[in-house]
Amino acid sequence: MDMATDAPLLMADAAIELFLAVHPDDYPGVLETGLVSRRTYAATRKTYIGLRENRDDAVDRAMKLFDKGDPMEQGAVLLLRIQFSYKGFAQYATKVLGPDEAFAPILYEIIYPYDKSGKDYGAWAFHSDVPLQQSAEDGQVLIASEWTR
Repeated sequence: MDMATDAPLLMADAAIELFLAVHPDDYPGVLETGLVSRRTYAATRKTYIGLRENRDDAVDRAMKLFDKGDPMEQGAVLLLRIQFSYKGFAQYATKVLGPDEAFAPILYEIIYPYDKSGKDYGAWAFHSDVPLQQSAEDGQVLIASEWTR
């Protein structure tokens, strides 16, 4: 499968880099729409897409999410590297959803309240479809992504 690549931000320009593992069956639809669908990639009873700071953690999460009784090798999933510019991070971390979602910000780091270890799991919630590329009206990049392995 030939993977399309998009021009990523330079690391110096990225506020944060997160990863999402995508099922190979969903890859053509993601390319066609330019979005990773929240409906498809939110875990059961969740309203957000779980993103990870670490690529291996993203693959591990996907293997659990995709486990439908049909074993799939970890190498079969496609990895999307998502970079948020400082402006993009500020926009998504401060923009809140409506009352049906308790005014949650679109992007935030997941904190597990019952875990008293203080461990940073590098898990982030994105309460919307994830665009592969997005720019502000002034042309500044908000989100850039590329397919990686």
